[in-house]
Amino acid sequence: MKSGLRIIIFLLVTLLGGTAVGLTDIGKVCVFSAISGVVTLNDQPVAHAKLVRTASKEREHQDETTTDENGYFSFPAMYERSIAKFLPMEFVAKQKIMIEYNGKSYKLWSGVKGKPDENVEARGKPLIVECELNNDISHIWVNGSVFSTLCKWDVDPDPPVNMDKVFESDLE
Repeated sequence: MKSGLRIIIFLLVTLLGGTAVGLTDIGKVCVFSAISGVVTLNDQPVAHAKLVRTASKEREHQDETTTDENGYFSFPAMYERSIAKFLPMEFVAKQKIMIEYNGKSYKLWSGVKGKPDENVEARGKPLIVECELNNDISHIWVNGSVFSTLCKWDVDPDPPVNMDKVFESDLE
């Protein structure tokens, strides 16, 4: 009995990396970081618009919120439990935010999160965005993941890749 308890304690300490993480955090991965910001249309606040956020890794998660009279919105971080956190495999979580305003639907955010930590979409900083519905969609690479969005946020994007150089040796 005592040896069984020792094995369980050893496994827990090993899985948790010896940190003071609670048992409720075992296998917890962030599939969409907390995000907040302001939505505008022609530089005017988009008030009382419905936003629907989805994220999926092993299963789909969805929540929604509404902008206030100033166009402000906020979503908490979205988590999922996954044994994959402990396995040597690539982390991939699909992300999307849609907004409904005046009978029209806009894709505010679409991307693939490539790491299980919170705030990797902004290189560790809080994800605070400014979104203009009349913007053209931008494609921004951050930490090797691409985000297609109508929003801007405080992040240094990955440096551009010169595809001619990537395939240069194949062309010779």
